[in-house]
Amino acid sequence: SIVSSSLSGAGIAAQNLVRDVASGYFDKLLLTPVSRAALLLGPILAGAVILGLQAGIVVATGVLLGLDSATGLPGLLAVIGLAVLLGTGFAGFTVSAALGSGSAAATQGASFVFFPFTFLTASFVPLELLSGWLRTAAELNPITYVLGAMRSLMLDGWDAQALLSGVAACLVLAGVMYALAVFSLRVRTRRK
Repeated sequence: SIVSSSLSGAGIAAQNLVRDVASGYFDKLLLTPVSRAALLLGPILAGAVILGLQAGIVVATGVLLGLDSATGLPGLLAVIGLAVLLGTGFAGFTVSAALGSGSAAATQGASFVFFPFTFLTASFVPLELLSGWLRTAAELNPITYVLGAMRSLMLDGWDAQALLSGVAACLVLAGVMYALAVFSLRVRTRRK
């Protein structure tokens, strides 16, 4: 549920960026001395805050329904932190879609591109039981490592290897998607 909310919530901040692009406000921001990184990181971090709130609500609901984490409250906060990191990568992708297309429909459609990746993970079957192309896809999918880190926090305790793999996967995804957003911004400013 937390990973799904990270996927679906990532497009919220990008929709505001689409409105800014469509109204011409974003072009006015480009004329100011503000850093281009701030123009990109603003919507991405706004999306991360929204995702943190969504993940917090999901975790709080789980606790109310009897969720008993092996790592207690610090582990639950770490799960929310992983969701925010994962969502930051997805938000970077939707921001790049917003900049590239300037269309609300295209940006919303781009947020669903990552949804099939949740099925190409070890979310329903342990990785050891997967074989062939599905195992390869799951091993390459960063969501697999984030899910593994979240599961270890909930079920096993503090597993440093799982946590490092999950955080590394989030950081790589966020870095690649930020680079894509920078590229989209450059393409957009070259068109003007």
